[in-house]
Amino acid sequence: VDAAAVVVSGGFFVAAEVVVPIIVDIVVVAIVAFIALIAVSDVIAVRMVVDA
Repeated sequence: VDAAAVVVSGGFFVAAEVVVPIIVDIVVVAIVAFIALIAVSDVIAVRMVVDA
């Protein structure tokens, strides 16, 4: 039983080491994309005001 618990917990840690960085990457990409979207919308708004 102990050996099985060790294997399961080891597998969990390995999965966490694989999954957590992927989740972090996705969150970072989402934040960067959100900031870029705001920046682009600001530029478009400024250009519309300048054209008007």
